[in-house]
Amino acid sequence: MTDTVAKTDAAAMTDTVAKTDTVAKTDAAAMTDAAAMTDTVAKTDTAAMTDTVAKTDAAAMTDTVAETDTVPAPPSEADLAQLRNQAKDLRLAVRRGEPGAAERAAEAGVTDLDRFSIRDAQHVVAREHGYARWPDAVSAFGSRQPRERDLHRWFAVELNNELGDLLFDLTPDTPRPEQDRALYQAYAACYHWLEAGTPAHHGRGEYTIAQTALAIGRPHIAALHAPRYAELIAESPEDFTDWDRAFATEILARTAAATGSPDAADLKTRAQHLTDRIADPGAREAVQDRLDRGPWFGTTA
Repeated sequence: MTDTVAKTDAAAMTDTVAKTDTVAKTDAAAMTDAAAMTDTVAKTDTAAMTDTVAKTDAAAMTDTVAETDTVPAPPSEADLAQLRNQAKDLRLAVRRGEPGAAERAAEAGVTDLDRFSIRDAQHVVAREHGYARWPDAVSAFGSRQPRERDLHRWFAVELNNELGDLLFDLTPDTPRPEQDRALYQAYAACYHWLEAGTPAHHGRGEYTIAQTALAIGRPHIAALHAPRYAELIAESPEDFTDWDRAFATEILARTAAATGSPDAADLKTRAQHLTDRIADPGAREAVQDRLDRGPWFGTTA
């Protein structure tokens, strides 16, 4: 829920949130490391969140990670947002066939350029910065954030940002492990917003779960979460913006269409009316871009 207002499915939601909720952007860069969470884990970093790995460093989250030995310190001149942008740029460069892009991918062991995804790009960028895997880079950069800030908020923003990148590639034909990973990221982000955010963050988290579920062809899951956004708006209207109301109605309409509900056309029409009334031009453009994009599962209104 990264640029001001992007025109992609994922960024339309997350960037609009970032434009009107500057706290989320500010706090994203100011995460606390796990040393401040409890005395029990005071000598471990963010990755050491269970008793099993309480005496290991961030690289020992799993047996696979443990085999990578130590994780290098992040370069002082870079931050995680910059690495994420580098991955986006590389993904586009590979798909456009720009000089040097394929060679960078090959050096990191990625050779299937026809299916080059954002995860592949993140892997390449992580390797270029000295990390065996992208999660190692995330852990290393996260562990150096200021201690006084909220860990939950940092995780919520990072999970949202990464999921926003992944939604470029998600379809019902995406391999099942990738589908599951994206859906669980959406759930995890919503959980962290519940711990650190406002009702608006919660509602946008429900939107992201529903959006992800529809992208991977699981409308029954979307049907559980799309209505919650509208319910939260009704419960705390002062916490939400005009574009929240438009997005909430759009996801209700899209979910209704995906599940064959006869209400889909009316809901889509209502979403358009709400979009037309959004005060901020940039936010209005972002919601309109989302409305104009498929799939609409046969709904033509």
